Amino acid sequence: MLNYFNNNDNFIYIIQSTLYGIASQEDIVQSKHGKSSYVFFVNTENGAYLFKFPRTDFQVNNIEREKIVTDAIRQYIDCKIPDISIGSFQNKKFAYYQLIKGNNMSDVDLDDCEQFTLSLQLANIISNFTNIKANDINLKLKTKREIIEEFCKDFSYKPDFSSIEDVIDDNENIIHGDFHRSNILLDSHKNVCGLLDFSTFCYGSIYFDIGHMCFSMYEQFNEKFINACEQYLNKSLDINKLKRVISFLDDMINKHYLPYIKKGDTNV
Repeated sequence: MLNYFNNNDNFIYIIQSTLYGIASQEDIVQSKHGKSSYVFFVNTENGAYLFKFPRTDFQVNNIEREKIVTDAIRQYIDCKIPDISIGSFQNKKFAYYQLIKGNNMSDVDLDDCEQFTLSLQLANIISNFTNIKANDINLKLKTKREIIEEFCKDFSYKPDFSSIEDVIDDNENIIHGDFHRSNILLDSHKNVCGLLDFSTFCYGSIYFDIGHMCFSMYEQFNEKFINACEQYLNKSLDINKLKRVISFLDDMINKHYLPYIKKGDTNV
C-alpha cells in the first residue's frame, strides 16, 4: 500500500472529517503552489487552515520531522512559521495548520524599492538560521547531500554533484534547505510575515538557501538579494559558486523533478 496520496484520494472528505464537518465543499480550495504535496486552503468559522497531503515518499518521511523542527526554531525566526498538526487517513499521514495570513511571494509584484526592502528581510532570515545550534533541536539533522539523495529517489534520478563538490559537503551551517519564493508569505505592505516548508531543514552551505531564492526569482531582484546577504552574513559571496548551485538546482528541479510531478497531475 502506498504511504503517500494520489489523485484518487477523497481530499474533501478527509478535510471535512479532520475539521469535524465545519467546512463545506465550497470552503475548500486547492492551491496552485503544491508540487511535492497536494495543498488545500480551507475557510471555516473557526479560522482558515492549510492542509498538505504528501504525494511522494520523501514528503511522507519528513512530516513528523518538519513538526519537530518548527516547534524548536520558532523563537529564532522573525516571522510566523506553521504550528503543525499531523493527521492520518488509511495509515497515510498528512499535515495541517491554521493558516498564516499573507500573500505568497510568487503572486506579488515588487517595485524597485520593495525589492530592496524584501531582500534585506530575507537575508536577515538566512543569517538567523546560521545562529541556530543543533542542540536546540531534538532531532538528528541530515546533511544537504543526504536530503538531495533521498529527494531524488522518488523520481529515480541520480544527482551529479561533480559541479558543486566544494559546496555539497560544506555542512558548517544550519539552513532552511528550500528557501524559495513560494515558501515566503508577505503582508499587505509586502514585508515578510511567514515562512513555510521546513521538510528539508538540514546542515548545509548557505549557498543553497541563497541559490534557491535566486533560482526562483529574476536578475534585478537577485542582485539586491545577493548584496543584502553579503551585508548580513558579513562576507563576500563567490558568485561563480552561486551560479553553479543555481545550475545544479535547475537541472534537478526543472529537467527532472517537475516532469516527474507533472506526469501525475490531473484535476483533483
